[in-house]
Order: sequence, then structure tokens, then C-alpha cells
Amino acid sequence: MAERAGRRGPLQFLLLLLGGAIAAFGTGFGLFYFVVLPLGVGRSPNLEVPDVTGRSLAQAQAVLKEKEIAYAVKEQRYDAVWPEGFVVSQSPPPKRSLRPNQIIELVVSKGTEKITVPSLVGLPSSQARTLLEKSGLRAVPRGTIYSDSVPKDCVEAQDPPPTTVVDQGSAVSLVISLGPKEPKETMPDLAGKTFEEAKELLTAQGLVLGEVVKIPSDSLGAGLVLMQAPQPGFQVAGGDTVKLGVTERR
Repeated sequence: MAERAGRRGPLQFLLLLLGGAIAAFGTGFGLFYFVVLPLGVGRSPNLEVPDVTGRSLAQAQAVLKEKEIAYAVKEQRYDAVWPEGFVVSQSPPPKRSLRPNQIIELVVSKGTEKITVPSLVGLPSSQARTLLEKSGLRAVPRGTIYSDSVPKDCVEAQDPPPTTVVDQGSAVSLVISLGPKEPKETMPDLAGKTFEEAKELLTAQGLVLGEVVKIPSDSLGAGLVLMQAPQPGFQVAGGDTVKLGVTERR
């Protein structure tokens, strides 16, 4: 009996060893099927890539999670179209077939880039416009003004002021200097002068002939100045317009 029991010992040991191997194989197979397959191999190889561009990152995550698709945020960059935290682009693009275990790479917006407005007052207008363009801002003319302190064709004022932080692409309005205003002169008395003499005097003072009103007269010869505006003695500057009333025969 002892000899028979001794012979069964190795046989029982082999059977136990074989049973353990089968159990281990079964456990490993089950683990592979339930853990690995749902993450990749079990997914349909013809799954279509969903479109998550224009969605918030949280919305994109929900869509991809529902379809069991892995993703990675490849880049975060400034974007003038999509708000901060929204998907700007994706790779692969929508409606492509997704390979097993392939992930979708996302580019997410950081929002509109912020720019500090540079100081422009005193700069030539062309240089100011170039500086704004290089800074990602837009120059918008807001008129001209005479200035005793800022040279002609240079920036006399700007809005927003320097160091203001604005969105990229914002407008900066510029007021351009005309330089110092020409000194005032006294309006000459043109009454009684001929029309040609009056024109010569106006041209000599840098004044501009404006409207000419015809005044019928029986006693005076034609072509004499009877009235003017501005009146004699008024202060005028180069470029100002003068209106005349000139006689004509009835």
C-alpha cells in the first residue's frame, strides 16, 4: 500500500500542475478580453472620426468618450475666431476612418491674443501705421489738427492711449498733425477794386476766391467789387475762402 501511494504522488503532482496552468491561462485570457479589447482591438476598425471642432474641450471629451476614442491635446494657441477652451482643429479630420488604437489630436484655443498698445504720438504717420500692423493692430485715421508742438504729418493723438491692453486686431485711431497754423493776417479792403485786382490781392495773401455774386448796377461800371466776406480788418489765414460781390450792367 505504501508503495502504491508513493507511485500516485508524482501523478497527482503533475495533475495539479496541469490544472494550475489551465486556470492561469483562463484567467489571463479573460483579463486580455475584458481589459485590452475594449481599449482598442474590440473597437470597429471602420469607425468614422467625429467632428469636434468648434466645441468646448469638455464637449469634445464627452463625444470621444462615448465613442471610446482616445485623444490628446497637441497644442494650445491663440485664435481670433474660437473662444478660449474651444477646439480649433483636429487630426485626423472628421469623417475619416479611424484605425484601431489611433488617437485624435486636438488643437485648443487660448482665446484672442492680447496686445499692448505702443506709444505713437510724435511718430511720422507712416511709421505709426507700420508699427501697428507689426503689433497685430489696425490704424484708423480720425482726422487732422493744427499743432504747435507736433511736426506736420506726425501723430498728434491716439486712442486707446499707450500701454492699454487690447485684443489682437483692435483698431487704434490716430489724429495727424498739420503742423503750426499759419499766422493770421488782416483781411484787405477790396471794395472799389476791379475783380482782377481783387483776385491778385487774394492770391498774394494765400487766400482762396470763393463764391462771386453778381450785383446789377446802372451807375457803376461792370466788374467792380462792392462787397466782401470776411469784412476788411478781420483776421484771416492762408487757405481761407473769400466771397465777393461784383457789379454787372443791367
